[in-house]
Amino acid sequence: MTTIDKVQSSLNSLVQDYKTTPVKLKVIDMFLAYVLLTGIVQFAYCILVGTFPFNSFLSGFISTVATFVLAGSSPPLPLTTTSSKVSDSLLGSFPEDPGEQEELV
Repeated sequence: MTTIDKVQSSLNSLVQDYKTTPVKLKVIDMFLAYVLLTGIVQFAYCILVGTFPFNSFLSGFISTVATFVLAGSSPPLPLTTTSSKVSDSLLGSFPEDPGEQEELV
Protein backbone atom coordinates (compact mmCIF):
# COMPACT_ATOMS: atom_id res chain seq x y z
CA MET A 1 0.00 0.00 0.00
CA THR A 2 1.53 3.29 -1.09
CA THR A 3 1.45 6.55 0.78
CA ILE A 4 -1.16 7.97 -1.59
CA ASP A 5 -3.44 5.00 -0.92
CA LYS A 6 -3.03 5.51 2.82
CA VAL A 7 -3.91 9.19 2.51
CA GLN A 8 -6.95 8.40 0.37
CA SER A 9 -8.07 5.75 2.84
CA SER A 10 -7.69 8.18 5.73
CA LEU A 11 -9.63 10.90 3.92
CA ASN A 12 -12.40 8.46 2.98
CA SER A 13 -12.77 7.33 6.59
CA LEU A 14 -12.77 10.97 7.72
CA VAL A 15 -15.57 11.81 5.28
CA GLN A 16 -17.59 8.74 6.32
CA ASP A 17 -17.19 9.57 10.02
CA TYR A 18 -18.10 13.22 9.42
CA LYS A 19 -21.39 12.16 7.83
CA THR A 20 -22.47 10.74 11.20
CA THR A 21 -21.46 13.88 13.11
CA PRO A 22 -24.36 15.65 14.87
CA VAL A 23 -25.67 18.81 13.20
CA LYS A 24 -24.76 20.95 16.22
CA LEU A 25 -21.09 20.07 15.80
CA LYS A 26 -21.25 20.77 12.07
CA VAL A 27 -22.63 24.25 12.80
CA ILE A 28 -19.79 24.88 15.24
CA ASP A 29 -17.31 23.63 12.62
CA MET A 30 -18.71 26.09 10.09
CA PHE A 31 -18.47 28.92 12.62
CA LEU A 32 -14.85 28.01 13.36
CA ALA A 33 -14.10 27.92 9.62
CA TYR A 34 -15.66 31.40 9.27
CA VAL A 35 -13.58 32.76 12.16
CA LEU A 36 -10.43 31.19 10.70
CA LEU A 37 -11.16 32.71 7.29
CA THR A 38 -11.74 36.11 8.92
CA GLY A 39 -8.36 35.90 10.66
CA ILE A 40 -6.63 34.94 7.41
CA VAL A 41 -8.25 37.86 5.57
CA GLN A 42 -7.22 40.29 8.32
CA PHE A 43 -3.65 39.01 8.27
CA ALA A 44 -3.47 39.15 4.46
CA TYR A 45 -4.82 42.71 4.50
CA CYS A 46 -2.14 43.65 7.04
CA ILE A 47 0.59 42.13 4.86
CA LEU A 48 -0.67 43.62 1.57
CA VAL A 49 -1.89 47.08 2.60
CA GLY A 50 0.17 47.85 5.66
CA THR A 51 -0.20 48.28 9.37
CA PHE A 52 -0.96 51.98 9.70
CA PRO A 53 -3.72 51.56 12.27
CA PHE A 54 -1.74 48.78 13.97
CA ASN A 55 -3.89 48.88 17.10
CA SER A 56 -6.98 48.18 14.99
CA PHE A 57 -5.34 45.24 13.28
CA LEU A 58 -4.02 43.90 16.57
CA SER A 59 -7.36 44.11 18.34
CA GLY A 60 -9.25 42.53 15.43
CA PHE A 61 -6.75 39.73 14.96
CA ILE A 62 -6.50 38.94 18.67
CA SER A 63 -10.30 38.94 18.82
CA THR A 64 -10.56 36.36 16.03
CA VAL A 65 -7.86 34.17 17.60
CA ALA A 66 -9.56 34.33 21.00
CA THR A 67 -12.96 33.54 19.47
CA PHE A 68 -11.50 30.55 17.64
CA VAL A 69 -9.75 29.22 20.74
CA LEU A 70 -12.68 29.73 23.09
CA ALA A 71 -15.27 28.33 20.69
CA GLY A 72 -13.13 25.34 19.79
CA SER A 73 -12.09 24.35 23.27
CA SER A 74 -14.97 25.30 25.51
CA PRO A 75 -15.62 22.62 28.15
CA PRO A 76 -19.40 22.33 27.64
CA LEU A 77 -18.99 21.25 24.01
CA PRO A 78 -17.48 17.80 24.58
CA LEU A 79 -19.59 17.32 27.69
CA THR A 80 -22.87 18.00 25.89
CA THR A 81 -22.08 15.92 22.81
CA THR A 82 -20.97 12.74 24.57
CA SER A 83 -22.93 10.49 26.82
CA SER A 84 -20.04 9.16 28.85
CA LYS A 85 -20.13 8.65 32.58
CA VAL A 86 -17.34 11.20 32.97
CA SER A 87 -19.53 14.02 31.62
CA ASP A 88 -22.41 12.87 33.83
CA SER A 89 -20.21 12.89 36.91
CA LEU A 90 -18.83 16.35 36.17
CA LEU A 91 -22.04 18.24 35.49
CA GLY A 92 -24.74 15.83 36.47
CA SER A 93 -27.05 14.32 33.90
CA PHE A 94 -29.39 16.58 32.01
CA PRO A 95 -32.69 14.94 31.06
CA GLU A 96 -34.01 15.31 27.52
CA ASP A 97 -37.53 15.88 28.83
CA PRO A 98 -37.75 18.98 31.10
CA GLY A 99 -40.44 17.27 33.15
CA GLU A 100 -38.14 14.36 33.90
CA GLN A 101 -36.20 14.88 37.13
CA GLU A 102 -33.05 13.03 38.08
CA GLU A 103 -31.31 13.01 41.40
CA LEU A 104 -27.76 14.39 41.28
CA VAL A 105 -25.22 12.33 43.15
